[in-house]
Amino acid sequence: MSSEYRKIFISFLGTTDYEPVCYKFADRTSSPFVRFVQTATASKYPCERYLIFCTKSAENKHWDRLVDEFKVHKLPVPEMISIPEKQEEESIWEIFDIVRGAIPEKSEIVFDVTHSFRFLPLVGTILMEYLKSVAQCSLYQCCYGAWVKGMESASIIDLTPFFILNDWARSVYLLKQSGDASEISRLVESNNNKLMSAIKRSEKNAGEVDEKLSRQLRDVSKWVSNLTFALATCRSEEITGTAVASGFRDFSEDDIKRILPPFLPVYNMLKESFSQYKSGDLKNGLVATRWCMEHNLVQQGYTLLQETIVTILHEEWKKSPVKNSILARLGKNEHVRTAITRLMQGFNYNGISREEEKILLEGIPAEIQKELKNLSQERNDINHAGVGIENHIASGRLKDLLKRRYEELSSFFAGYKQELHISGTLARPKVLIGNSFPLPLIRKDVCITPCNREEFPRDAEIYSFWGHQNSLGLANQFLGVDLTPKTERPTLTLSEDLFPLLDGEVFTECWVVSPNYIEHFRAKIGEEIPAEKIKSWSILKISWNKSKP
Repeated sequence: MSSEYRKIFISFLGTTDYEPVCYKFADRTSSPFVRFVQTATASKYPCERYLIFCTKSAENKHWDRLVDEFKVHKLPVPEMISIPEKQEEESIWEIFDIVRGAIPEKSEIVFDVTHSFRFLPLVGTILMEYLKSVAQCSLYQCCYGAWVKGMESASIIDLTPFFILNDWARSVYLLKQSGDASEISRLVESNNNKLMSAIKRSEKNAGEVDEKLSRQLRDVSKWVSNLTFALATCRSEEITGTAVASGFRDFSEDDIKRILPPFLPVYNMLKESFSQYKSGDLKNGLVATRWCMEHNLVQQGYTLLQETIVTILHEEWKKSPVKNSILARLGKNEHVRTAITRLMQGFNYNGISREEEKILLEGIPAEIQKELKNLSQERNDINHAGVGIENHIASGRLKDLLKRRYEELSSFFAGYKQELHISGTLARPKVLIGNSFPLPLIRKDVCITPCNREEFPRDAEIYSFWGHQNSLGLANQFLGVDLTPKTERPTLTLSEDLFPLLDGEVFTECWVVSPNYIEHFRAKIGEEIPAEKIKSWSILKISWNKSKP
């Protein structure tokens, strides 16, 4: 948790005749005999402040003894906050406001719901959801002391998972309504940190298996989050090159239930929604358009549909010597795409004759050309916010028109591709990457260039010789790709021409990605590095002189 968060303990004090009890926690630790459950939970979960809400009756009966018991156990003196005695609707709202006003923004809360009015824990539960949404608070622990009068010991029941279930439900709702998977990724990541700690305490073999599964789940959620962000920002190349489908491993339900139970229905939903994306497949753009329509991303849908069709036409026309020669005259790729877009709009492009237009558009029926023209006009309307557009289209109608264009054009281009034997797959570049590069293997001139994350080719086929397992998961998240080596402990060698050689592939470039740790931190061997220990990442691209030495 970031240092800007303060850990706050909150609880209600009742009027029951409390007796000394030994409280037992889920991790098999126990408190000493204490009269108040707050003393037990406050000792277990140290905080910066301890807020105890109590009525006048509870204050008169127990406050002094509670303070004394806190002092005996070397706990900070709790702060008393008065609440009304009455149990009626007006008082409930007053209590809600009092508790809300007492908790600072960005607090990390330990919540003991054991005592006081029966409705107060329920109010506290609703309040907790409110604070998370409005005040950026988070729940660290929620517990309930299951004590019955006359018992010498009682269990502390951990209620935190029920709040976490609420978080999962909200993240699924967000994904279904808006197409945003960032909250799912955040939940997997936050739960993963706790899982790693628990796994390291488990039996060695079981722990290794669970740790691998946990990393895979985390990677899947991150890939999905990256893809949905690419959809929202219309990053066509990222959508075409996404490896999200390959990230869905064949987990068994028992595996997921064991390591992250709330994620099972979410995982199944993600797999159903995103397994249609194939790495390097041009059809991903059509799949993405359908996703945009389902999630009211109308502007993105228009953009992705048109740009996908431009790409499909470009890739197909390059296979025809005649059509490719026409396009080749235009030079840069951006000029070619502009020309294709102009043709779709029914306009001439300077440098292409009318006769050449007919050659390029051959095989595309007039009705489809009309649909392409309509698509371009509607995209132009929406991209210019309807300003300066004669007879601009109403917002509700744009969504209906997008659906119509998608149905007509995606159906045609699916058949068009099949008829002309378009593979729909782009050749993926191969990239060599590691967390360092052995200097003795540099035997000829190289150029070393600092780069940023956006420059890394995430759509490439990864050849990894990553050597530090404790930073692998964080590196995967940083780059948004899986850097797990294809073989265990891969070894770099040199080709006859002194280029790096890995898994039978020769490379003239190598990417080196390394974490920059916070001051005075040194990673322990075999221990996973916490994300907060990394302040930034460095990326270097090593390029070899391709001439022989």
